Amino acid sequence: MILLEKDVQCLFFEFLSGKINISINDENSKLGNYNIKLTNDMKRESSIVIKQPENEDIVEKLKEIFQGKENNCISYDEWEILIVEGLLGMNKLCSGTLYKIMNNEKDYEELVSKNDLNNKCSIQIEYNKVKDLFCKKMNMVQNDGGLNYFKLLSKLSRSKDCIYPFGFKPILNEIVNRHKALKFLVKDEIFKELYIETIISRIYYELDILEIRKLRFKDFKNTDLVDILINMKGNESFDDLINYFNYQHFYVLYSRFVELDSDEDRYLTLDDFKKHDSGSLTMNALTRIWECNICEKKELFEDELNRNRRMSYHDFIYFYISDEDKTTERSIRYWFEIIDFDCDGWISFSEIDYFFREQKSRCNDLNYFIPELNNISCMMNDLLMPGIQGRYRLDDFLRNKLIAGHFFNVLVNTKKCLTSMFMDAELNSIQAVILPKLGYKSPSPWELHCQYQYQIIQDSRNDQNIE
Repeated sequence: MILLEKDVQCLFFEFLSGKINISINDENSKLGNYNIKLTNDMKRESSIVIKQPENEDIVEKLKEIFQGKENNCISYDEWEILIVEGLLGMNKLCSGTLYKIMNNEKDYEELVSKNDLNNKCSIQIEYNKVKDLFCKKMNMVQNDGGLNYFKLLSKLSRSKDCIYPFGFKPILNEIVNRHKALKFLVKDEIFKELYIETIISRIYYELDILEIRKLRFKDFKNTDLVDILINMKGNESFDDLINYFNYQHFYVLYSRFVELDSDEDRYLTLDDFKKHDSGSLTMNALTRIWECNICEKKELFEDELNRNRRMSYHDFIYFYISDEDKTTERSIRYWFEIIDFDCDGWISFSEIDYFFREQKSRCNDLNYFIPELNNISCMMNDLLMPGIQGRYRLDDFLRNKLIAGHFFNVLVNTKKCLTSMFMDAELNSIQAVILPKLGYKSPSPWELHCQYQYQIIQDSRNDQNIE
């Protein structure tokens, strides 16, 4: 519904006279539209959308930048430095994607290749096209890189208010093509695609806590992802690529997946999955993971639920990170869902007993004797202090993340169960609790695992080459 100025005035006077109530969704207004709910005396509700007027500040700034330029055009370097970085607060590593949106509405979702920017010295960018991009196509704002990235990624996702996984591909593809440390991936399209899909999977693992397969503005803003996208220079060393872009993490994830993929079709059967970590997971845990996270959930890049599907690489990423670091909110949610067999929001004594009986039997077979369940239950009650003794809610674990990690290890992973039982608890407390409080940032369990596994994989490859 398009409103003329006189229509807005009429609505305003009706509001003042008390005939209607108006409520505005503030978050959507940041994204370019005012979503307004109208309620009249008859309690009937209707919604309208009022487009924001042109951003006068950004238009004035554009005029200053283009003032005195020949043919009212700027060069591509000026586009990157003055507009993308200076005016929008974004990173020049996304300038090619913005340029394609500005020039061709139909194929802007196509990936920016290395060749697209080879002749950028001859590119001239017109004022009217830039203004049209900012004020009509995307409604960009001045000096807010986080919000502008959200608008760009939403546009690439064919949405106005959320980001879908495929929306990241054009930007990540441009980053890989232009980053000096990742040049070796450009020649191998398959490996480059796997690296990009790993980044996307890790982004959704970290930020999509509720697993709705999309990111809203409140999920995206003020995250480390925004900082990384804005501050990445493109000339960092290989070792300086952090978090989602960490190549060592990708290498470990994909290497461990390939080891299990017996028929090399990029999917794992349950029999393949049983071999993970030399069979450390209990059978009850394996079966529950398969039922809960494979049969009952969509794959990250798929729209339809397939209950007969196998474990994809994206599923494996979610599992592997959750298994190696059970002290994050994301992993605690993952394992809580596995143990909460009846899905009632509580982990009960009977559910704990179901998983623990198999674990104790496996430990006894290895000649390790662990405490009885009643003793462990008493200890967990003392440490977690649940509202109801012997019954635990998700919040009980989120308040005590270090304890949560030990609890889930005891139930689902035999190797980690024995480590939790016999490890040096004092040393663990110093690393995980005391040092961070003193200002020392210790590596996460996942980071430590990747450092160790990467070295093992590299040593193994070197030994094979020598032979």
